[in-house]
Amino acid sequence: FLPPMRSIANWLYTEHHEGYRPDIKNVHFVWSVRDRELIQALVEGMELQLEANNHESYFPARIQDANESTSTFYSEFYLTKGEKDVEALLDHQLSNCLRGAMGEKAKTAGNTRVAVLVCGPKPLVDGVVTTSMTLSKEMNLHFDVHTELFDF
Repeated sequence: FLPPMRSIANWLYTEHHEGYRPDIKNVHFVWSVRDRELIQALVEGMELQLEANNHESYFPARIQDANESTSTFYSEFYLTKGEKDVEALLDHQLSNCLRGAMGEKAKTAGNTRVAVLVCGPKPLVDGVVTTSMTLSKEMNLHFDVHTELFDF
């Protein structure tokens, strides 16, 4: 599930960093992973990849740099291992993230649309779609959701 999202993250970062997309104001990545070991493997286990223009990619090289919620690029991780009701926990976390971190920021900035890309198993994808539809009505925003199923 990570390669397509990692590719998108790196592409958006490069486009913004190189000045092709100066209009990018907020890119918020939410990574739902099983355990801390997987996060460590993702961050440390990958070789730092240099782009053709000799700039480091966002993931994994820059993911830990100035990871502030006010940064243009921001990532957060949710751990699911050991949770009794993973789906209920993720539903709550995703709803809070989509509403607060993304929806409220969009409204504050005067935007009417929020792009949401989700890649993962069907329960995760369904949860994101349902939450996005609910929040669209509640917040009077359009949550445009692109889905990719990946069962692991």
